Amino acid sequence: MDITLIYSKNDIAGKNMYERIEEILKEKKEESNVDVIFEEKIFNEKLKQKIKIEGKNNIKILETEERTIFLEEEHLNFKTDIIIFLNKHVAKSQNNAITVHSIGNFNDNSYGGKKNTLVKTNPCLLTKIFLEMKKIKDLKSNLGEYIVNFEATHHGPYSNNKIIYFELGAAEKNWNDKIIAKKIVEKLLELLLVYEEENKKSYFIIGGNHYVSNTEILTEKYCFYGSCPKYNVQYLNEKIILFLKNEVDFIVLDYDNMKEKERIKELLEKNNIKYYKLKSLKKQIKEENNKII
Repeated sequence: MDITLIYSKNDIAGKNMYERIEEILKEKKEESNVDVIFEEKIFNEKLKQKIKIEGKNNIKILETEERTIFLEEEHLNFKTDIIIFLNKHVAKSQNNAITVHSIGNFNDNSYGGKKNTLVKTNPCLLTKIFLEMKKIKDLKSNLGEYIVNFEATHHGPYSNNKIIYFELGAAEKNWNDKIIAKKIVEKLLELLLVYEEENKKSYFIIGGNHYVSNTEILTEKYCFYGSCPKYNVQYLNEKIILFLKNEVDFIVLDYDNMKEKERIKELLEKNNIKYYKLKSLKKQIKEENNKII
């Protein structure tokens, strides 16, 4: 599997995470069973290659001076299986957080990408990253404990490649947190070096909040692709629905926390897309778990 990590040298969190990766690779170079090549060279007009790792999975780490969400399609349509952006997370709450999400726009493209267009992702890798971060026993620093969240699908850039955003936030103190950055990128590297594609069904959520915190039980069985939160449901149209039809196995409706229920159901049924109500699906999984016990 060919994996590409990209960060912006002008993004504090992204640069912090890159520097911690560099630190880890130099510390473990002798004991590692992979070849690590520290070689700075021009990759394309907007990207510079910093590190190349050759092993079971090949990983290259690229740097840009641009804000990552505004990178142009032409600079991202190179051959790779997945692009993972290392980026800062910003939120009014300023909570200590690690977030992971797919990208794209339901409405305009004020934050990069294309209007009313989603970008492909690898839902099982996205979900695995989330679950591996949750496994870190001591996910804290002098700033306190960090939470791990899925975020709703949002912002750019656009590419034909599959993309995941991996973010550290939600304030400047967190972006500079070297302790937590080292913990999370060490776990991320461990995963990416050995990751194998999983044969699990994937789902996309319609409705709910920006932080997708009430569906974790689904990840025991399925892979999370992304979500359209309740404030964006009004922009869901047939173009996006048809994109999702080709990308996921089924849709999950957060029925108690969404608008335009009938319109969305009609759109899904018209296009023969399987869907479940969140509450019913969670109940089903809980019952299956109880039977196993």
